[in-house]
Amino acid sequence: MILRITPSCSRTFWSRSIFYEKAVGPGVLTGAVMTNPDWLTIEPVAFRCRSGESQLFQLATTNLKTGEYNQPIQLVSNAGIASVPVYLRVCLSLEPEMVLIPAGWFLRGSQDGDRGALPPEKPQRQIYLSEYWIGKYPVTNAQYAIFIEATGRRSPDHWIKGHPPEGQENHPVVNVSWWDGLAYCRWLAELTGKPYRLPTEAQWEKAARGSDGRTYPWGNDWNSHKCNTHEGGKRGTTPVGEYTPAGDSPYGCADMAGSVLEWVSDWHREDYYTRSSASNDPFGPASGVVRGLRGGSWSSDRQGVRCASRYASNQTTTNSQVGFRVTVFATPQKQGAD
Repeated sequence: MILRITPSCSRTFWSRSIFYEKAVGPGVLTGAVMTNPDWLTIEPVAFRCRSGESQLFQLATTNLKTGEYNQPIQLVSNAGIASVPVYLRVCLSLEPEMVLIPAGWFLRGSQDGDRGALPPEKPQRQIYLSEYWIGKYPVTNAQYAIFIEATGRRSPDHWIKGHPPEGQENHPVVNVSWWDGLAYCRWLAELTGKPYRLPTEAQWEKAARGSDGRTYPWGNDWNSHKCNTHEGGKRGTTPVGEYTPAGDSPYGCADMAGSVLEWVSDWHREDYYTRSSASNDPFGPASGVVRGLRGGSWSSDRQGVRCASRYASNQTTTNSQVGFRVTVFATPQKQGAD
């Protein structure tokens, strides 16, 4: 059977979607049911129909989250109405591509002799992190636009009529505050049933440099062709993944040096590494005035995009150099701070 599906639904993903399919002979229904921006895969379901007969079925996507479901679909044909049970595998395409970071120890911070090392990065010490997932890329304009459309939240100031600049849909979203990043994570968590959140500072750093304390995601030697920084002269963001795989971290995370600074969940204190005794899954200080940022941006130099570099800003700050990526704990975590 050849499956042709045309959605007749609104652009919003929570609406009731109506699809038409035309069967060309008896057989098995299989294929992808498309809506914007989610897709549902219907596993093979056997049913009889007449050649050339038009079929109408309705699928309510309201409240569907990522997962697997058994759901009946009403099929209407010239022969009558039948309820066909189908197996649905639901994957929301708006979800960021994620990379698994295995549990284990890594070297956080800088040593005294490291070139460009600053006091807030010292001392260097071993930190243990439980397994978690982190976005392979920063959240893009296209992904953030879905969030804006769904929630009615104010769009970044440089967008035009609620839409990102033309041709920059695959660039990291910028001009977003820490609160915007938090709201995006909460919305995505509610939509998918997964505990999305901003990464901790330690999670971000391990994903960027691996376990060996390297200076840059790709190694210890500087290379301006592996990231977007001031030396490269781009003067703005670049599409996510443009420097993949050469500039990727040991785990396959992209764009962790340059392009955009990225919000982390932690409060920021310059003396935190000196004062902290936490060596297992640290969540940063219990309180503070500013939030952490990591990674450097397109305007940073080679020293500013080192994996150990630490930045901070007010939670309400928005500018053309700041974006974020998301993380998901692979196992339940008890949040704490010291």
